[in-house]
Amino acid sequence: MPLGTLLNFPGHQMMYLGKIAGNYYVVSAVSSIMSPLSGKRQRTRDVQINTLDIRRANGKTWMQALNKIYIPWLYLEEGEENGFPALTAYHEYTAFCLEKGLIDAYPTGYFLPERAATVAEAVQMMWRIAGMPEPGENAEAFEDVAAGSEYEKAALWARETGVYTGKEGKFQGGSTLTRTLLEEMTGKLLNREAAGESPAADGTVTRAGLAEAGRFSCMWRRQIHRRCAFMSGRDIRCSGTTETDSC
Repeated sequence: MPLGTLLNFPGHQMMYLGKIAGNYYVVSAVSSIMSPLSGKRQRTRDVQINTLDIRRANGKTWMQALNKIYIPWLYLEEGEENGFPALTAYHEYTAFCLEKGLIDAYPTGYFLPERAATVAEAVQMMWRIAGMPEPGENAEAFEDVAAGSEYEKAALWARETGVYTGKEGKFQGGSTLTRTLLEEMTGKLLNREAAGESPAADGTVTRAGLAEAGRFSCMWRRQIHRRCAFMSGRDIRCSGTTETDSC
């Protein structure tokens, strides 16, 4: 983000100052925070500079509470430079997936777009895009997915529908997601051939890359839902979900 970007959460606005040693610094007028020592609400009522990992009185970090970002706009004549770093392409994809609840941020509030995505994250995203359907009673469980675990329903659904069938009976959710596997899963979810005119070299998929695939899948399914509704003249279910159920 450029210097001077305005960050907001309900009832509070701050100005972004920059990133140092992995910490995002802001300046703002603060009424109260959660004391890092006592864990209780502490009155400050002052202008202060702090990082976004500071906690509000309700226990959430400022990063977790953010809901709006205003990036400054500067008019430049041709040939002039503003010195601001260019925004990366993944901002649009990650914002979309976070808003729709397709991919979760980490408990710290960070998305970490450059971190390698896992098989479990991809399966959970596909399941959420599909509207989080309940797996059938006879759905076969993976031997390495415990009952009641975070990814249990998504894993059952993926195996039942064939979106992801695992390896040798195991889910292997913590393994790194590859491009080939992501294309296969996306193709099965959308019931279409994998996108692309020619196969790309296989490699690791980052969380930003997973978010891009999630946005694409949502937009594709949305078009299918609209066609179904238009052709039938009513709001019907397509692949077990209506447009409003997921994306």
